[in-house]
Amino acid sequence: MNNLALLDEAQGKYAQAEALCSQVLEISGPGKTQDISALYFVSCAASLYQREGKYDLAQTYLAQVLAGYRRTLGSESPDTMEAAANLALAYLSQGKFAEGEPLAREAVETVRKKSPEDWRRFRAESVLGSILAGQKKYAEAEPLLLEGYRGPGPVLPGSPPRMGRPTL
Repeated sequence: MNNLALLDEAQGKYAQAEALCSQVLEISGPGKTQDISALYFVSCAASLYQREGKYDLAQTYLAQVLAGYRRTLGSESPDTMEAAANLALAYLSQGKFAEGEPLAREAVETVRKKSPEDWRRFRAESVLGSILAGQKKYAEAEPLLLEGYRGPGPVLPGSPPRMGRPTL
């Protein structure tokens, strides 16, 4: 059912996707299970709600996903930090820069330390840079935005593949 909801969302059938999301969230949403696949689906549902402009609902679910990932994967997992960046992005979407900044900073610092070439680092830097730009902290935002734009780059032929890096 969750895959069908994701397919409906990809096709722009938001009302159908939301109805399926509601059903799945009733069955396996946060508080009902700590299963990683359920948390992943809740994150996808939150993305749908955010696209629909239902920011408070999206933030609630994203905060629950982040808490669930912290419990199950630990605070330094790249997936946990991706969830932190997702919540920071939700705050950014609403102009709640002060709420999003600590989450984005945590994501950048952790991913830089644990997985410096992972795509999530560059995404977190872009999110933090955007939050800082929204607060008119341009000097601090610019290098983050430039680094986020640069991204991990392609892997050259013959190099070992790396997670999160596109290959040529």
